[in-house]
Amino acid sequence: MAEKQDNYARTSVLDSVTGDVWTYQRGAGVPSELPVARHDSPTAAQFGAMPTDTAALRTLLLKQAKEQQAQAIAEQRRDLARAGKKAVIHQPRLTDEDFVFEQATTLLWHPLAGPELRSALYKVLAATPGVRVDSHARDDLGRPAVEISRTATATGIEDQTFENPETGAVLETAFVYQDGTKGTDLYLSVTSRNTVPANPYRH
Repeated sequence: MAEKQDNYARTSVLDSVTGDVWTYQRGAGVPSELPVARHDSPTAAQFGAMPTDTAALRTLLLKQAKEQQAQAIAEQRRDLARAGKKAVIHQPRLTDEDFVFEQATTLLWHPLAGPELRSALYKVLAATPGVRVDSHARDDLGRPAVEISRTATATGIEDQTFENPETGAVLETAFVYQDGTKGTDLYLSVTSRNTVPANPYRH
């Protein structure tokens, strides 16, 4: 999966069987290759096992999001402890709607999410308070898009996702901060291979 993330290029390779992720990138101040993230992504089988009932899927998304936040906090505490620092971590108090929107849009961009699951994710988003839809939007590359956005209750950050109106594939995700600055991730192409490709940015 080829992306343009803010000011650098990135290629992510997802193993649909194991969930392992290889990340290659090119840009100022970023390493050209990251360590392989073992089991970092849901597998195709895990995506296939997710419920498509709206209420059941929302419950799962909320559970996943809270577990992932707890894991991230635990990892931060371990890192601070290893560095000999006091583990004081401040996290915004996200609402359930904040968690669900973030988790649903995160799964939507994933190329392993099948059409039935994607349809169910859209239904979850449609039932989430504060969600806005612009069916005549364009992403930062000028591509026609359906924009689905929501401002997080806890942080005031506007979370945007731009979908291809014909295929439903995610074209861009973006975060607009309260001071007007914006972080973007543009998705350029998705291809399938039987082997892990070499770093495309290595000279």
